[in-house]
Amino acid sequence: MMSMRCVPRMTVRQLLDLDLIGGITKSIFPEVEAYLEVDHDHLKALQWIARSKSADRYQSVMDWLFCETYRQWRGACQRFYEDDDEPTLKDLITEPERKRYAWGMLQMIKRAYEAFSEERWISWGHLREQVLEEAA
Repeated sequence: MMSMRCVPRMTVRQLLDLDLIGGITKSIFPEVEAYLEVDHDHLKALQWIARSKSADRYQSVMDWLFCETYRQWRGACQRFYEDDDEPTLKDLITEPERKRYAWGMLQMIKRAYEAFSEERWISWGHLREQVLEEAA
């Protein structure tokens, strides 16, 4: 018997409607982008886990993933959207920070994909909490 997976839509704007790259993150996480591009199910898994989150305020999947994982950067992201003269993330973080953020985003995707593949529910908040705790 064939199993059907139901992937709920995000409340207002679907994550799948966003460009993968752009906005404040400006392609500074190539390892994360590559992982998302390898298998479209990785992106679908993020949407499944984060189904109650809105993507309305973001210009790209990478901005959404970064800001919803590292919420302290939401303000900088919104300021960048409102004023092109605001610095991009590349100008605001060091290379060691970039690597740490990339690791966390990759963990979010990988764990979301595991849960999605197993049809096991885990909330975005719980997943985020686990990843950030491990990163500390």
